[in-house]
Amino acid sequence: MQEGTKYTLNIDDYEGYLFIFYFLFFFPFYFISFFFIRTFFFIYSFYNFKSFFLLLLLLLLLLAVFFLLLFSFFNSILFPFSSFLICVNIIYIY
Repeated sequence: MQEGTKYTLNIDDYEGYLFIFYFLFFFPFYFISFFFIRTFFFIYSFYNFKSFFLLLLLLLLLLAVFFLLLFSFFNSILFPFSSFLICVNIIYIY
């Protein structure tokens, strides 16, 4: 434990807990990805595309929406001040 007051937090003491937290945090996104895959095959069977290019384009669109939701949620929950810190670092460098 890090010396100091009892309110001092040493991140090295909680590495295992952080790993468990990240695993539990990202575990629901596996179900979200399965939802997108099911949606993709439903749209494919409904419209019955003849072109492989349109099918690939639809899959890329669904993946883009999934990763956009993933990273926006990840950024808003875990790193709410990341953009502020990037601005501070740029100002500090220049």
